Amino acid sequence: MTRKSLKCLLLLTLTLTLTLSSDDFFQVKDKIIEESRFKLGFLYFTPLFFLENVGYTSSIYTFEEKDYPDWTGDVGLGVRASAIVANRLILQAEELPYYSYYLENKNLRSWSNRFGATAYSFAGPFNFKAGYERNDLRQRPNLEFTRPYHYRDSSWSGEIDIGRRADLFLTAYARFNELLYDEDPYGGNFNLAESLNHRENIFGARLNKRLFTRTTVYANYERSAYSFQSSPERDASAQTFALGVVFPEIGIIQGDFQIGLKRYSPENPLYKSVQRANGRGEKVGTIVRGGR
Repeated sequence: MTRKSLKCLLLLTLTLTLTLSSDDFFQVKDKIIEESRFKLGFLYFTPLFFLENVGYTSSIYTFEEKDYPDWTGDVGLGVRASAIVANRLILQAEELPYYSYYLENKNLRSWSNRFGATAYSFAGPFNFKAGYERNDLRQRPNLEFTRPYHYRDSSWSGEIDIGRRADLFLTAYARFNELLYDEDPYGGNFNLAESLNHRENIFGARLNKRLFTRTTVYANYERSAYSFQSSPERDASAQTFALGVVFPEIGIIQGDFQIGLKRYSPENPLYKSVQRANGRGEKVGTIVRGGR
């Protein structure tokens, strides 16, 4: 199936989103002050604009014999609020609702929402970060899911940096995630909630080396445990070792890339362990910046 789409995967913000890999308290503070658009006492506000999946597609569904062409787009407007308290603590919250639009298939139009809250602090050579995220998302069909689907996810996380961030430093982190799908039958007889609802407990350590400016290379070890609510026979653990690089804003682009090996070990003895190459990457573009 030919898919003709602009598919402009854009994260547009009126400022640069804070995406530091391991967050230095004073870098976060300086960026909040620099990029905020409104200030009220010790509160700083940044408007957010989200635009994704904009264009024309020959079919909104995947793996369907019949084509369903349409014009689509996801657009949202939100806000990030930050508070700098006594030059020792930063509290930050971000709310971003967005609307998924279909020109012809009006029954698929829907709202989604992303929420996140983060706290930053420091003590001597230590930098601390704690966060919470909760998303309520209605997703478009893709290569994995042939029709729209709805899920909610929540995540608690904690991170600590140890050492001189200008040179070599160690990061230890933990994340606790929960993923919940709708219970509506998928494709008529497949229950996503029963098959895919699960929790993830993730612990890791990362050794970071600053090269120049804020570009950082790192070696990362991570251990994960997966627990499925309705299918305990699918519980498993995983170990990942990877090398990566985080580069700061270069013009209008910033991002990070990682590649390594992941070993997946099911608890059920009927399933075999699997080891394979694992990688990921992210690139963010700042298209529009508001004037002060």
